[in-house]
Amino acid sequence: MYELLKKLTEEEIENLVRIGFDQPKFYRPEVWRKAKRVMTIACSLGLAEPFDFGRGKGKYITNLSYSDVVSGILKARKRA
Repeated sequence: MYELLKKLTEEEIENLVRIGFDQPKFYRPEVWRKAKRVMTIACSLGLAEPFDFGRGKGKYITNLSYSDVVSGILKARKRA
């Protein structure tokens, strides 16, 4: 699962986290799939939770800021 994180730059991870908290209808399917994989990692780390707001709407929720989620993912990438 963490192989994806090793291939991405910090900027790409940050962008994919932002996309993950946004609405999938605004993104091409291949971009959304990559963001979903990053968000699955965030959920496994306890940084976010899956939450379906409805068709075409956001799919994840968190009490943390984007920067906290990104930094948590980056820490996990370093440990992997």
